[in-house]
Amino acid sequence: ALQRRRVTLRTNTAVTAVEADVLRLRHRPASPSDSDGPGVEELLPVRAVIWTAGLAFQPPAIFPAPQRDGRGRLRCESSLQLTGQPQVFVVGDLASLELEETPMPSTAQVAFQQAPLLADNLSRSLAGEELRPFRWNDLGEMLSLGVQEATLCGAGITLAGRTAYRLRQLAYLSRMPGLPHTLKVAAGWLADWHP
Repeated sequence: ALQRRRVTLRTNTAVTAVEADVLRLRHRPASPSDSDGPGVEELLPVRAVIWTAGLAFQPPAIFPAPQRDGRGRLRCESSLQLTGQPQVFVVGDLASLELEETPMPSTAQVAFQQAPLLADNLSRSLAGEELRPFRWNDLGEMLSLGVQEATLCGAGITLAGRTAYRLRQLAYLSRMPGLPHTLKVAAGWLADWHP
């Protein structure tokens, strides 16, 4: 789907400057042993730039300064409490919970799973009860690839194309906050239906 839309994916690449008619790119070395090298610069001619990449983690000022991971996220205990400051809870993109060897992704799926535990642990904390640990349940990934195109990966299954697109829509409808909102979104999608 991306190739049909002439989308080019560049990995290990940073945008170093955005100019009127060119993007300056620097390709980082692919292997860690080459990381000391300067990389290779590329000038990419452009007519317009729409910036949609990257996450910036901007927590509020906390004293003393909390521990952070390599991406700037705040290190947390399994209870979602800020490491070293149990009176502060952290969820979502700001939370760095390294419960296993691989850190959890900064995705809505993680935040959705953290939210009910946070509410429960706040109540438990106020009542002086033992807090429960967060348990990550990877439900897979969904990615829209444009109109009528998507990919889904999870539970050992990978789907792509129109079927994946419709299943992705159903998954999003199931997460909408309340029936009125769900019906409005579904009506908008039905108005754009392309069988």
